[in-house]
Amino acid sequence: MAWRVNEICPQCGATVTLEETDHLLSCPYCGVRHAVCAPSMPGYILVHRTGAGQVFYLPYLRFKGTVYACGADNIFSRVVDLSIRTIPLAGAPLSLGLRVQGTPMAFAPETPPGVYLDCTPDIKGILERAFKTAPGEQPVKAFYRAVIGEVISIIYLPLLLERETLKDGVSGKELGRIKDGPGFFEPWLKKESPCPPRLVATICPNCGWDLEGEGISTVFVCTRCMKGWEIDLSGLKQTVCRFVPCSGNSAMFLPFWRMEVHISVPGIQDEELRRMGTSVVWCPAFKIRPDVFLYLAGRLTASGRDFSTEEGMENACTFPVTLAGKEALESVKLIVYKCSQRKSSLAPLLSIINVVSSKMELFYLPFDTSGYELVCQCLPLTINKKALFFSRSL
Repeated sequence: MAWRVNEICPQCGATVTLEETDHLLSCPYCGVRHAVCAPSMPGYILVHRTGAGQVFYLPYLRFKGTVYACGADNIFSRVVDLSIRTIPLAGAPLSLGLRVQGTPMAFAPETPPGVYLDCTPDIKGILERAFKTAPGEQPVKAFYRAVIGEVISIIYLPLLLERETLKDGVSGKELGRIKDGPGFFEPWLKKESPCPPRLVATICPNCGWDLEGEGISTVFVCTRCMKGWEIDLSGLKQTVCRFVPCSGNSAMFLPFWRMEVHISVPGIQDEELRRMGTSVVWCPAFKIRPDVFLYLAGRLTASGRDFSTEEGMENACTFPVTLAGKEALESVKLIVYKCSQRKSSLAPLLSIINVVSSKMELFYLPFDTSGYELVCQCLPLTINKKALFFSRSL
């Protein structure tokens, strides 16, 4: 369920339409490019009609991502896509459904023409219910759950209160009658407005050259000094980028996170965990179907390979980084469990395992085209082209 949001270009004032997964504002009029550094839970409002009454903004939790659950001997996964009401207001729709695809939206302003209602969503409980109600095989007992590559935001539905009549501010539909008037909403009044996103110019902080990347990229690369810059809440954070040399000129480079981590369990001496100690864990730096994600991460991690690298490849064809570094770290326990030969004994320990990262780098591995698949030049590793194509919309 993809949607679009309108934002104003800070250079020329034109309206620029962003996709839900975009991290790059590229103005088609003046050509300026800015990285969109949004807060961890950004707010959006549905554009509404004007009226004579008072406007209240009803919050809905928007979640899109993959939920993993580790059973006694296997990993189960669900792709969850939902928008659910966070305040028990009778008459208001429980979910926004498909309406967000056809209704214009904008980032929630700090000074709106109305009042925001507060929300404290039980994200963990909501996702657990969504996982259990989704079709497919369920674990008898889930020892550990992880959410990877999630998009979490709050979408505000405008409500129009005209005397005692409450209306949907977008469709104009009457939702019910409020006898107490505006005082009815007093327990849910939000004290602070949502934090708007920061727009940071995509200029290399190291050398001043233009940074390259697609709209969905979370890491931009400077083609001059070959430094990588990851979008962070505070701006752009430097990331080490390395390219594994390729044979031929037709290779596509796919990004992977290489993480040096220390794994331990307080108070428990487990032989397998002791052997792990400081380990190197790999995972794709792009969102992709859950089974493919675990396959790629497991094969790379289990291989134990070290690659000779170069700082950059001239005119390299690269796939965008869409999985942030912090999300990659959250997948370490899943990957360790995936590679373990003693899953049944490791599963009960997953929730208390400590993972500390000491080094994190972005590696680009070369892949060649072979029929319907991409084949890695340096490992027996393949990716279906269609799975990679559809991964752009996750």
